[in-house]
Amino acid sequence: MFLLFRGGRGAATTLGSLIVSAPSVTIPLTIPPLIILALSRRPTLALGSIFIPLPFLVWAMDLKPSVIFCVTILPMFAGLGHLIRVRRPTQHQNTGNAKTMLILKR
Repeated sequence: MFLLFRGGRGAATTLGSLIVSAPSVTIPLTIPPLIILALSRRPTLALGSIFIPLPFLVWAMDLKPSVIFCVTILPMFAGLGHLIRVRRPTQHQNTGNAKTMLILKR
């Protein structure tokens, strides 16, 4: 069933998968990013504050190698997807036409 969503960066899916894979580390680690998100309103900063230290904490807790692998690879895919979306120019950046920009903003 297609619900007409345009798609995001995959960060929420990644975070949900990480909570299932390593709940003892991921759930307590979500509290500081929620505070960062509430104060700064910058989701990239909040997600970085959870995705960057998470693999190191899972490794330090000596969990299974498969969990360490998933917790390391999943945030990399989410970050790569974000990087590709941020770097891709939009149509109004290429044309510079004010009329085109108004149409795209609707």
